[in-house]
Amino acid sequence: MQGIRPSSSSLLTIGLQGITRSNRMFTQSAERLATGIRINRGSDDPAGLIASEHLTADLSNLRSQIGSLERENLSLNIEAADASIERQAEIGTQQRSNEARIRAMEEQSINTAAARSQIRDTDYAEEISNSIRASVLSKASMRVMVIGQEQSKRSIDLLG
Repeated sequence: MQGIRPSSSSLLTIGLQGITRSNRMFTQSAERLATGIRINRGSDDPAGLIASEHLTADLSNLRSQIGSLERENLSLNIEAADASIERQAEIGTQQRSNEARIRAMEEQSINTAAARSQIRDTDYAEEISNSIRASVLSKASMRVMVIGQEQSKRSIDLLG
């Protein structure tokens, strides 16, 4: 006794759906590999995009604060050249405090950029794997369509 065989039209439909799905997967993988970015539009990962944008804003704010402290230190250097010895000690203390804050902010900036990168950037190994998966799915779907066409042709030959 033979098992139930799918009809040729259902095989063609299944094959066409598989090809459509594999083309969509391949296009998305190709885009991610080409841009190096995992989130190219909001629909790719809405929550990830929001988190990434918040981290981008945090990063911009940190860089702005670092620049401000560096400019303050430059102006303190100019002030120190014109100041008395006692005032130079105060200025030196303030500069060291600013430098410590700059180092802490630079480290925070590096950590923020790394977190943003993990959310936003493409995992190349994963995307290459997805691309290969899409290719295999496409080939399998085409084979299913060929089988459906062969069954349809056999049925017509039997009737004719």
